[in-house]
Amino acid sequence: MKRRLTLLKALSLHEWQVLLSSMFLLPISALLLRLSGFKRTRKFMGRFLPADRGVDLSGANNLTGAKVIARMVAVAAGHGIYRSNCLKQSLVLWWLLGRRGIHSEIKIGINRDGAEPLEAHAWVECGGQALNETEDVQQRFSAFEPN
Repeated sequence: MKRRLTLLKALSLHEWQVLLSSMFLLPISALLLRLSGFKRTRKFMGRFLPADRGVDLSGANNLTGAKVIARMVAVAAGHGIYRSNCLKQSLVLWWLLGRRGIHSEIKIGINRDGAEPLEAHAWVECGGQALNETEDVQQRFSAFEPN
């Protein structure tokens, strides 16, 4: 408990903003998904994004910033009031990145090994790099971009 408090004290103002936003948005995304499904939820959330989200992620600062946002969403999902799954986390991460003008894609995949039961997983990629998942996610899951 003491370690968690020390870590929380070390967060920057930006990290606190993302963490609190994520704690608020995760249950909202869950409700929207339950009521409307994935396509309608993503479309609805996309209405609140700036028109130009094409930030070049070749700069280290942009990619580092995107990874910080991904980390704060994961912290909110794992330690906040509402525990969420990969799809809800990915929707919130995609939206928070989009609000900052960073282009990202939600990927959904199924396990490649063909093992039973069939497993599905969602993650966010920026510039071809998975942000909220380990680097081997593309080897473990056959991804497709949902329409």
